[in-house]
Amino acid sequence: MSAALLDGAAWPQVSARLDEALSLTQPERGPWLARLRADDAALAATVARLLGHAEAAPLLSPDQPGAFDALLLQALQDDDQPAPAEPELAGRQLGAWRLTHKIGEGGMGQVWLASRADGLYEAQAAIKLLRGDFLQRAQWAERFARERAALARLNHPGIARLLDAGMVDGLAFLVLEHVAGLPLAAYVASGACPTVAARVRLLLGVAQAVEHAHAQLIVHRDLTPSNVMVTAAGAVKLLDFGIAGLLDNDDQGQLTRLTGRGLTLAYSAPEQVSGAPVGVAADLFSL
Repeated sequence: MSAALLDGAAWPQVSARLDEALSLTQPERGPWLARLRADDAALAATVARLLGHAEAAPLLSPDQPGAFDALLLQALQDDDQPAPAEPELAGRQLGAWRLTHKIGEGGMGQVWLASRADGLYEAQAAIKLLRGDFLQRAQWAERFARERAALARLNHPGIARLLDAGMVDGLAFLVLEHVAGLPLAAYVASGACPTVAARVRLLLGVAQAVEHAHAQLIVHRDLTPSNVMVTAAGAVKLLDFGIAGLLDNDDQGQLTRLTGRGLTLAYSAPEQVSGAPVGVAADLFSL
């Protein structure tokens, strides 16, 4: 159910049906859901689940701004199935890098801290292990190599660099520059950035990095505070730039779009939610 909720094409229909259901009295909702279930069982199940969350949270008014988004996000969190047991990956070598410990997890996979293991020099990197379902995409190897070359063009002090990418024993991975620091929101909350002027300077740094990527015809598609790190020196570093495009499988020569669990609802442009083609304007909306 979770993946279906975030499908761009289905989103407007889910939203409209939920609004319709919330306008009914409690006795009217049962027959209304029965009629909807006869027409579209999957849609009815989604709406019923969201209604259940709405009824369990009476302090949230359905016509309050952002109510649908809040209910949807709550449903996604509560409805996720328990994750399967993870294989022991600590100590595993991927190319020239050895995994040390997991430092994060998100919709696209896990992020591990890794150390250089070939003895040529000492270094650390962040390795993103991609979710297994991404490997089912058609022409994966060809697109992987093509997009890796495109992302390698990004050379800006405000963007964490893509160092390498590959696949070992069916496990796809990206080797990224490891940035020591705090996510943007946590950095500001720490008191290190107390004035409006200082916060504007941070955002100017983010905007300059985005401008550089757009000049290379690369769109981020998931600009959020959690994808911006701030170092101890106060420098911003954008993470995961272009990875969403790497994982997408639209036709070549077309600015691709991102739907599904990679979408961060609170920062997504309308065209991302509706499933329309996504260009640089989506990043500007997120900014």
